[in-house]
Amino acid sequence: MTIQLMKEIEEGKKISNNKQFRVSYSLDDIKGVRRLLKDRFIISNRRYKGDTRASDILLDLNTAIEQADLTKRQTQTFILVYGYRQFPQQQASEILGISQKQVSSHLQGALTKITQVYKGWNYNEVEIKICSDHNSCEHGWEGDVVESY
Repeated sequence: MTIQLMKEIEEGKKISNNKQFRVSYSLDDIKGVRRLLKDRFIISNRRYKGDTRASDILLDLNTAIEQADLTKRQTQTFILVYGYRQFPQQQASEILGISQKQVSSHLQGALTKITQVYKGWNYNEVEIKICSDHNSCEHGWEGDVVESY
């Protein structure tokens, strides 16, 4: 689980007595897109369990990224920070040979562009159910998508 997801759980977004939580991602603002990017690997686990809604969310995310027309440097920083390894910004800056402030600026630009794509689609919010204990969910899988746009 990501740090943000752990914070959501600690803030009491509990939906039942058996360790299930709802997490919302507002995709018409940068904060929501950033959170979705950080948690997308949790959501992606559902694709392999036949959850077509999780697949739709991830396909839309990939399409939004493609349509955002990121610059070369935005793409490089984006891949390092939000890709599979999810490097911290400081480490990404060392890899790219630029300052951490520049990394932050490139990421902000990328996130702004991606958010604008979602806004153009009139995409509002995605909500997922997260189970902190695999045995407590109906289907026993972390990241079960319960609602989408």
